[in-house]
Amino acid sequence: MINLENKLLSILKSKKQLFGRGLLYQSFPELKIRGQRSSSKRFKTYKLDKIINNQSKVLDIGCNCGFMSLITAKRSKFVYSVEPNETLIKIAKIVKDHLKIKNCTFINSTFDDFKTKKKFNLIFSFAVHHWVNFSFFFYVKKLSELLEMDGIIVFESHKLDSIDRYFIKKVQILKNLGFELEELNEIYEKKDMKRLFGIFVKKKNFMNVSIRKKIKSFLTCYWIIFLDIILNKVNNLTYPIKGILLIINKVIFKNAKT
Repeated sequence: MINLENKLLSILKSKKQLFGRGLLYQSFPELKIRGQRSSSKRFKTYKLDKIINNQSKVLDIGCNCGFMSLITAKRSKFVYSVEPNETLIKIAKIVKDHLKIKNCTFINSTFDDFKTKKKFNLIFSFAVHHWVNFSFFFYVKKLSELLEMDGIIVFESHKLDSIDRYFIKKVQILKNLGFELEELNEIYEKKDMKRLFGIFVKKKNFMNVSIRKKIKSFLTCYWIIFLDIILNKVNNLTYPIKGILLIINKVIFKNAKT
Protein backbone atom coordinates (compact mmCIF):
# COMPACT_ATOMS: atom_id res chain seq x y z
CA MET A 1 0.00 0.00 0.00
CA ILE A 2 2.88 2.34 0.79
CA ASN A 3 4.30 1.74 -2.69
CA LEU A 4 0.95 2.69 -4.22
CA GLU A 5 0.85 5.93 -2.22
CA ASN A 6 4.39 6.80 -3.30
CA LYS A 7 3.49 6.11 -6.92
CA LEU A 8 0.45 8.38 -6.70
CA LEU A 9 2.44 11.14 -4.99
CA SER A 10 5.11 11.03 -7.68
CA ILE A 11 2.41 11.50 -10.32
CA LEU A 12 0.79 14.26 -8.27
CA LYS A 13 4.05 16.17 -7.85
CA SER A 14 5.01 15.88 -11.51
CA LYS A 15 2.91 19.00 -12.05
CA LYS A 16 2.18 21.86 -9.67
CA GLN A 17 -1.14 21.33 -7.89
CA LEU A 18 -3.54 23.88 -6.46
CA PHE A 19 -4.84 21.64 -3.68
CA GLY A 20 -3.45 19.10 -1.22
CA ARG A 21 -0.54 20.99 0.36
CA GLY A 22 1.94 18.36 -0.81
CA LEU A 23 -0.41 15.47 -0.06
CA LEU A 24 -3.27 14.01 -2.03
CA TYR A 25 -6.31 16.19 -1.35
CA GLN A 26 -8.43 13.25 -0.16
CA SER A 27 -7.39 10.33 2.03
CA PHE A 28 -8.25 6.70 1.29
CA PRO A 29 -8.42 4.85 4.63
CA GLU A 30 -8.84 1.40 3.09
CA LEU A 31 -5.54 1.81 1.26
CA LYS A 32 -3.88 3.72 4.13
CA ILE A 33 -3.32 6.68 1.82
CA ARG A 34 -3.02 10.00 3.61
CA GLY A 35 -4.65 13.20 2.43
CA GLN A 36 -5.19 16.83 3.32
CA ARG A 37 -8.82 15.98 4.04
CA SER A 38 -10.17 12.88 5.76
CA SER A 39 -12.56 11.03 3.46
CA SER A 40 -13.90 8.91 6.32
CA LYS A 41 -14.68 11.98 8.45
CA ARG A 42 -16.35 13.74 5.53
CA PHE A 43 -18.36 10.63 4.64
CA LYS A 44 -19.68 10.42 8.21
CA THR A 45 -20.21 14.18 8.74
CA TYR A 46 -22.20 14.55 5.50
CA LYS A 47 -24.28 11.51 6.60
CA LEU A 48 -23.45 9.75 3.35
CA ASP A 49 -23.48 6.43 5.20
CA LYS A 50 -27.23 7.01 5.68
CA ILE A 51 -27.99 8.69 2.35
CA ILE A 52 -26.26 6.27 -0.04
CA ASN A 53 -27.66 2.87 -0.97
CA ASN A 54 -27.42 0.41 -3.86
CA GLN A 55 -29.86 2.52 -5.92
CA SER A 56 -27.83 5.72 -5.61
CA LYS A 57 -26.91 7.38 -8.92
CA VAL A 58 -24.20 9.82 -7.96
CA LEU A 59 -22.56 12.78 -9.67
CA ASP A 60 -19.33 14.08 -8.10
CA ILE A 61 -18.50 17.55 -9.47
CA GLY A 62 -14.81 18.39 -9.31
CA CYS A 63 -13.89 15.00 -7.84
CA ASN A 64 -10.16 15.84 -7.50
CA CYS A 65 -8.24 12.53 -7.07
CA GLY A 66 -11.55 10.66 -6.97
CA PHE A 67 -11.24 8.90 -3.63
CA MET A 68 -14.62 10.12 -2.35
CA SER A 69 -16.14 8.89 -5.61
CA LEU A 70 -14.53 5.45 -5.31
CA ILE A 71 -15.54 5.03 -1.67
CA THR A 72 -19.08 6.02 -2.67
CA ALA A 73 -19.12 3.65 -5.67
CA LYS A 74 -18.75 0.65 -3.40
CA ARG A 75 -22.20 1.42 -1.94
CA SER A 76 -23.94 2.86 -5.01
CA LYS A 77 -25.50 1.86 -8.30
CA PHE A 78 -23.03 4.06 -10.20
CA VAL A 79 -20.93 7.22 -9.85
CA TYR A 80 -20.00 9.77 -12.52
CA SER A 81 -17.04 11.92 -11.53
CA VAL A 82 -16.09 15.10 -13.37
CA GLU A 83 -12.63 16.64 -13.01
CA PRO A 84 -10.75 19.02 -15.36
CA ASN A 85 -7.27 18.19 -14.00
CA GLU A 86 -5.75 15.43 -16.16
CA THR A 87 -3.16 14.48 -13.52
CA LEU A 88 -5.85 13.91 -10.88
CA ILE A 89 -7.93 11.83 -13.29
CA LYS A 90 -4.88 9.65 -13.95
CA ILE A 91 -4.48 9.06 -10.20
CA ALA A 92 -8.19 8.28 -9.82
CA LYS A 93 -8.09 5.69 -12.61
CA ILE A 94 -5.02 3.96 -11.16
CA VAL A 95 -6.79 3.49 -7.82
CA LYS A 96 -10.01 2.46 -9.57
CA ASP A 97 -8.13 -0.27 -11.45
CA HIS A 98 -6.23 -1.29 -8.32
CA LEU A 99 -9.52 -1.87 -6.49
CA LYS A 100 -11.25 -3.35 -9.59
CA ILE A 101 -14.18 -0.95 -9.25
CA LYS A 102 -16.41 -1.07 -12.34
CA ASN A 103 -19.27 1.31 -11.56
CA CYS A 104 -17.32 4.58 -11.30
CA THR A 105 -16.75 6.63 -14.46
CA PHE A 106 -14.13 9.39 -14.43
CA ILE A 107 -14.60 12.19 -16.96
CA ASN A 108 -11.77 14.61 -17.71
CA SER A 109 -13.83 17.74 -18.29
CA THR A 110 -14.87 21.02 -16.76
CA PHE A 111 -18.37 21.05 -15.32
CA ASP A 112 -19.16 23.83 -17.79
CA ASP A 113 -18.58 21.44 -20.70
CA PHE A 114 -19.98 18.33 -19.04
CA LYS A 115 -23.07 16.97 -20.81
CA THR A 116 -25.01 13.79 -20.18
CA LYS A 117 -28.50 12.39 -20.69
CA LYS A 118 -28.29 10.60 -17.35
CA LYS A 119 -30.17 11.83 -14.29
CA PHE A 120 -28.81 11.52 -10.77
CA ASN A 121 -30.43 11.23 -7.36
CA LEU A 122 -27.36 12.41 -5.43
CA ILE A 123 -24.92 15.18 -6.35
CA PHE A 124 -21.71 16.10 -4.54
CA SER A 125 -20.88 19.81 -4.80
CA PHE A 126 -17.85 19.86 -2.52
CA ALA A 127 -16.19 23.30 -2.52
CA VAL A 128 -16.40 23.49 -6.29
CA HIS A 129 -18.98 26.16 -7.22
CA HIS A 130 -16.37 28.95 -7.20
CA TRP A 131 -14.37 27.20 -9.92
CA VAL A 132 -17.07 26.90 -12.59
CA ASN A 133 -17.15 29.51 -15.33
CA PHE A 134 -20.72 30.67 -14.93
CA SER A 135 -22.60 32.44 -12.17
CA PHE A 136 -24.06 30.65 -9.17
CA PHE A 137 -27.57 31.19 -10.57
CA PHE A 138 -26.76 29.14 -13.67
CA TYR A 139 -24.81 26.63 -11.60
CA VAL A 140 -27.96 25.91 -9.57
CA LYS A 141 -30.00 25.74 -12.79
CA LYS A 142 -27.68 23.05 -14.15
CA LEU A 143 -27.78 21.13 -10.87
CA SER A 144 -31.58 21.14 -11.02
CA GLU A 145 -31.53 19.84 -14.60
CA LEU A 146 -29.22 16.95 -13.66
CA LEU A 147 -31.04 15.93 -10.49
CA GLU A 148 -34.13 13.76 -10.22
CA MET A 149 -37.11 14.99 -8.20
CA ASP A 150 -36.48 14.38 -4.48
CA GLY A 151 -32.81 13.91 -5.27
CA ILE A 152 -30.19 15.23 -2.84
CA ILE A 153 -27.35 17.73 -3.16
CA VAL A 154 -24.58 17.93 -0.59
CA PHE A 155 -23.32 21.48 -1.00
CA GLU A 156 -20.04 22.45 0.70
CA SER A 157 -18.50 25.89 1.11
CA HIS A 158 -15.13 27.27 0.16
CA LYS A 159 -13.17 29.45 2.61
CA LEU A 160 -15.76 31.37 4.61
CA ASP A 161 -13.87 34.61 5.19
CA SER A 162 -13.07 35.21 1.52
CA ILE A 163 -14.44 33.13 -1.36
CA ASP A 164 -17.64 32.15 0.47
CA ARG A 165 -18.29 35.04 2.84
CA TYR A 166 -21.85 34.98 1.41
CA PHE A 167 -22.38 31.23 1.65
CA ILE A 168 -25.63 31.66 3.62
CA LYS A 169 -27.05 33.78 0.80
CA LYS A 170 -26.16 30.98 -1.62
CA VAL A 171 -28.06 28.61 0.64
CA GLN A 172 -31.06 30.95 0.33
CA ILE A 173 -30.70 31.01 -3.46
CA LEU A 174 -30.85 27.21 -3.55
CA LYS A 175 -34.00 27.36 -1.41
CA ASN A 176 -35.57 29.96 -3.71
CA LEU A 177 -34.81 27.87 -6.79
CA GLY A 178 -36.61 24.71 -5.74
CA PHE A 179 -34.50 23.04 -3.05
CA GLU A 180 -35.49 22.30 0.51
CA LEU A 181 -32.76 22.57 3.15
CA GLU A 182 -32.66 19.48 5.34
CA GLU A 183 -29.54 20.34 7.30
CA LEU A 184 -27.00 23.14 7.58
CA ASN A 185 -23.89 22.26 9.55
CA GLU A 186 -20.12 22.71 9.70
CA ILE A 187 -17.05 20.55 9.23
CA TYR A 188 -13.58 21.34 10.48
CA GLU A 189 -10.28 19.52 9.90
CA LYS A 190 -6.88 20.56 11.24
CA LYS A 191 -5.19 20.22 7.85
CA ASP A 192 -7.98 22.11 6.11
CA MET A 193 -10.29 24.82 7.49
CA LYS A 194 -13.76 25.38 8.90
CA ARG A 195 -16.42 24.96 6.23
CA LEU A 196 -20.20 24.95 6.14
CA PHE A 197 -22.28 22.46 4.21
CA GLY A 198 -25.95 22.03 3.42
CA ILE A 199 -27.95 18.94 2.55
CA PHE A 200 -30.70 19.88 0.08
CA VAL A 201 -33.60 17.96 -1.46
CA LYS A 202 -34.99 18.96 -4.85
CA LYS A 203 -38.70 19.74 -4.48
CA LYS A 204 -39.31 21.74 -7.67
CA ASN A 205 -37.89 21.68 -11.17
CA PHE A 206 -36.13 24.91 -12.06
CA MET A 207 -38.71 25.61 -14.78
CA ASN A 208 -41.51 25.47 -12.21
CA VAL A 209 -40.02 28.04 -9.85
CA SER A 210 -41.87 31.36 -9.91
CA ILE A 211 -40.51 34.19 -12.04
CA ARG A 212 -40.35 36.40 -8.95
CA LYS A 213 -38.06 33.97 -7.13
CA LYS A 214 -35.89 33.52 -10.23
CA ILE A 215 -35.44 37.25 -10.64
CA LYS A 216 -34.66 37.68 -6.94
CA SER A 217 -32.11 34.85 -7.05
CA PHE A 218 -30.54 36.16 -10.26
CA LEU A 219 -30.11 39.64 -8.80
CA THR A 220 -28.75 38.25 -5.53
CA CYS A 221 -26.13 36.22 -7.40
CA TYR A 222 -24.84 39.26 -9.24
CA TRP A 223 -25.01 41.42 -6.13
CA ILE A 224 -22.73 38.87 -4.42
CA ILE A 225 -20.32 39.00 -7.36
CA PHE A 226 -20.28 42.80 -7.20
CA LEU A 227 -19.69 42.81 -3.44
CA ASP A 228 -16.85 40.31 -3.76
CA ILE A 229 -15.13 42.44 -6.39
CA ILE A 230 -15.34 45.53 -4.19
CA LEU A 231 -14.55 43.88 -0.86
CA ASN A 232 -11.49 42.10 -2.22
CA LYS A 233 -9.89 45.41 -3.19
CA VAL A 234 -7.19 46.63 -0.83
CA ASN A 235 -6.49 50.23 -1.83
CA ASN A 236 -7.58 52.92 0.66
CA LEU A 237 -10.14 54.51 -1.63
CA THR A 238 -12.35 51.45 -1.35
CA TYR A 239 -12.81 51.54 2.44
CA PRO A 240 -15.65 54.13 2.47
CA ILE A 241 -17.34 52.23 -0.37
CA LYS A 242 -17.01 48.98 1.55
CA GLY A 243 -18.76 50.48 4.56
CA ILE A 244 -21.66 51.80 2.46
CA LEU A 245 -22.03 48.49 0.63
CA LEU A 246 -22.04 46.49 3.84
CA ILE A 247 -24.84 48.68 5.22
CA ILE A 248 -26.86 48.32 2.01
CA ASN A 249 -26.20 44.58 2.07
CA LYS A 250 -27.61 44.27 5.60
CA VAL A 251 -30.73 46.20 4.61
CA ILE A 252 -31.36 44.17 1.44
CA PHE A 253 -30.86 40.82 3.12
CA LYS A 254 -32.20 41.60 6.58
CA ASN A 255 -35.07 39.15 6.09
CA ALA A 256 -32.89 36.32 4.78
CA LYS A 257 -32.98 33.19 6.90
CA THR A 258 -29.64 32.29 8.44
